[in-house]
Amino acid sequence: MPRKMKDSGIEWIGEIPEDWRLVKFKRFAKSGMGATILKENLLPDDSSDDRIPIYSATNTDKVFGYISDSVVKLKKNDFVIPARGNSIGYITLVRDQIATCTQTTIYSKISNINHKFLFYCGYGLKDYWFEFDQTAIPQITVKQVDNNFVPVPDKIEQTRIANYLDRKVALIDSIIEKTKQTIEEYKAYKQSLITEVVTKGLNKDAKMKDSGIEWIGEIPEDWEVVNPRRFFTVRRDRASINDQQLTSSQKYGIVTQKEFMEIESKRVVVVQKNYAILKKVLRNDFIISMRSFQGGLELSGKEGSISSAYVVITPNEKIFSKFYKWFFKSVKYIDALQSTSNLVRDGQAMRFSNFTQIPIVLLPLAVQAFLSEYLENITYRINIIILKKQQLITELENYKKSLIYEVVTGKKEV
Repeated sequence: MPRKMKDSGIEWIGEIPEDWRLVKFKRFAKSGMGATILKENLLPDDSSDDRIPIYSATNTDKVFGYISDSVVKLKKNDFVIPARGNSIGYITLVRDQIATCTQTTIYSKISNINHKFLFYCGYGLKDYWFEFDQTAIPQITVKQVDNNFVPVPDKIEQTRIANYLDRKVALIDSIIEKTKQTIEEYKAYKQSLITEVVTKGLNKDAKMKDSGIEWIGEIPEDWEVVNPRRFFTVRRDRASINDQQLTSSQKYGIVTQKEFMEIESKRVVVVQKNYAILKKVLRNDFIISMRSFQGGLELSGKEGSISSAYVVITPNEKIFSKFYKWFFKSVKYIDALQSTSNLVRDGQAMRFSNFTQIPIVLLPLAVQAFLSEYLENITYRINIIILKKQQLITELENYKKSLIYEVVTGKKEV
């Protein structure tokens, strides 16, 4: 027989079982903010002292340092909620003693309620509990959490719900984790395949020779190892007023600034007057950007203009650009490219002089085209598999959130 329900009086909670109560969160826990932790207070990595891990506000799985003592200490079964950053609003159950930084809200001395049930309420009701302050950096406050309502059954049902969700969530999380591992395996396979094809080709019976370059290894007998300066030059043409302005992105490749702003839902600087500071880009040119050391050497499929902060290089007639798009994305090539820089700071600009220090392979033009098409096709199929698995993770995450919401509000009886 279905349980009797009543209107909670709160729109986002809706109906709750007739014998449940609504109680503000602050009735169950002592709240506050994390402590100010200075770099000079951190213990060295090899310290043998009793160390308290410091919780990261931006990544709920990350510890960013250790301290010997702290004004704010949390113990097992306390809660931490990042007040800003990538994990804003995601409640975390403390597994052991930790300290927290000022970018987290904290909840300790949890009483008069099953702590696991309260944790699941925080997880399932997160989207309704928090309306982030729309400042330059979105954030939440202790007051926002304290004044939210928790639907509360009796202690026996709290425990039953917590145990049920422990089992269900563990199963869902296990599937999610295995799916993530599979995605990483496919990504690794794709990278390995790219490197293999661009340095060895596809003919397993081809006679091989030593390339003389350690990271390239053996290559087919009719391939060469050459200096890219022979086949690539810097394009120095200036843009014209009619050229569409382009953006170089590792995520999207070379796209127009309009496309980039639409995809990312954010604005970028667009030159309105002095077009002479922009560089001309033609189809099949490559763009060397600040991030090229991390694999951001991008092939342009568009004609347009780009910021003078970029280096535009153009290939000669012996180069099939789409093949070298793959060559420049191979992991071993990127590692070799990084060896030309001391990488003193993140985002250090790569120059044409760095590019010319790393040898490339030269193979017959027809073979370049064939291998390029092969990689386009097979990586497309791999990417489709990865996309479907990512969609599965999204569906599982949504199902988990929906299940928890239904159970902690009493709409689903367990």
